[in-house]
Amino acid sequence: MGAAPAGTMMGVEMQRPRFQVSKLVIAEHALVSRRALKYVVVLTILAVVVSGTAVRLLDPSEFDSLWEGMWWAASTVTTVGYGDLVPSTPLGRLVAVPLMFVGIGLVSILTAAVASALLSEEVGDEERHIDRELATIAATLERIERRLAALEARTDDPAPAPR
Repeated sequence: MGAAPAGTMMGVEMQRPRFQVSKLVIAEHALVSRRALKYVVVLTILAVVVSGTAVRLLDPSEFDSLWEGMWWAASTVTTVGYGDLVPSTPLGRLVAVPLMFVGIGLVSILTAAVASALLSEEVGDEERHIDRELATIAATLERIERRLAALEARTDDPAPAPR
């Protein structure tokens, strides 16, 4: 048995580690999370403007100005809800419900985007470490293969005649 051909180890073709795939998947998820975050932020701003205006028009006794409606919508969508302004009519409360869900969505997507970014960096560090270990293992196997080939070459030579 001779030495394995170049680019192979023990006759097995060397390929890029499968860990590279996970890095691509996580990077794609991070990109999707960032894209989703952009859409949710735009939707949230739109929801604040529409809800702030609607609550001002539907509950004018509680909201004296458009800016009070915007303040209430902003504090509601961020899930802070100070309680300084609260819709008192059924229509005003009806405006509040979808706004609350938009706020929950904003917090969820924001949390996912931050977690995805942190995870992507951590996985990248781990994969670089694995790649270094694999390179060390590959170099060690290559040395072993060369030594094995040399030993096999010696045993293939005819043995000297006994004296």
